[in-house]
Amino acid sequence: MGPCVVKAGVYTITNTANGKLYVGSTVNLAHRWRQHRRLLSKGTHHSIKLQRAWNKYSADAFEFRVLETCSHGLLIPYEQMYIKYFRPWYNMCPVAGSRLGCKASPETIIKMSKAHTGVPRAPFTTAHRAALAAVARLRAPISAATRARMLVASTGRRMSEANIAVLVARNTGRLVSEATRAKQSAAGKQRPPISDENRAGMSARMLGNKICIGNKNHLGKKHSPEARAKMSANRKGLCTGPLSEEHKAKISEAKKGLRHSDETRSKMSIAHLKRSRK
Repeated sequence: MGPCVVKAGVYTITNTANGKLYVGSTVNLAHRWRQHRRLLSKGTHHSIKLQRAWNKYSADAFEFRVLETCSHGLLIPYEQMYIKYFRPWYNMCPVAGSRLGCKASPETIIKMSKAHTGVPRAPFTTAHRAALAAVARLRAPISAATRARMLVASTGRRMSEANIAVLVARNTGRLVSEATRAKQSAAGKQRPPISDENRAGMSARMLGNKICIGNKNHLGKKHSPEARAKMSANRKGLCTGPLSEEHKAKISEAKKGLRHSDETRSKMSIAHLKRSRK
């Protein structure tokens, strides 16, 4: 094909052996066709379907055609229009200018995971954190109806054994750094106390939350010996040993001046009597 006299437009690459197409758009048609041929000749084209067809039928079986010439701002809309019309076999993504709808194969997912494993992530800048906080504040609160649907959907849902094994493997031996402990402590001190209304709501949700086994309330449920053994095994390696004197002093200082309410004292007394009678 001779040099293109137009620069921007939508094009097709047609396999004359079977009629299958590739649809694309570019600001420079002549350059884009040369680029396609160079990548296909090297065997590194992004469309694996087009690459395999090129390897099978050879370069002589493919023809480059200009479908539409337009301004730069109309390239993507026109390309999407022709993608919907032709439904091209060699296009990897159904949406022009985006990977939306393009699913990676399991092999590609594994390669992507290995490529990112061990790569340190740059910390968020102050401006980025401020932008995330602003977006979070603008997010609409969850309505009561949505909360009810979420509660119904999550009731009785249990994690798979494979997911539990992954979580256990991730957390085994993981220790919280001193900097993280300090952040958690500061955040806890700034958190407002739980209101009586909130406490009542939490209690009502706990009483209304059914578990899968036996369809009984979780409140008062005793763990089986097998469950206790699993919990003990999972917790091993997470503790840092006995509390240091500094940690004990912090706990003592935090509890000074705190007194249980009369209602809480009464509940604790009743629970203690029940345990002593068993």
